[in-house]
Amino acid sequence: MQPNIAPTPAPDRDFVLDRQGPAFATFLIEDLADLIEKFEDAGVAMMGNGQKFKVRDGVFIAFARDPEGNWLEFIE
Repeated sequence: MQPNIAPTPAPDRDFVLDRQGPAFATFLIEDLADLIEKFEDAGVAMMGNGQKFKVRDGVFIAFARDPEGNWLEFIE
């Protein structure tokens, strides 16, 4: 996607959900704890020191950065 006019950059917030507009890709997974452990072993940068965040009962999310610095969201 390429807009005709470059958008005004939003300030980079500490928590990705505090930013406006599309900011990450989302993946649905079955075992978030296992994924977090694998990411930590591989040295992947994670938000919240590799902790998962509770969204509601039985639903958790975690965020990691890809090699280009983009946020990726994982939902269990």
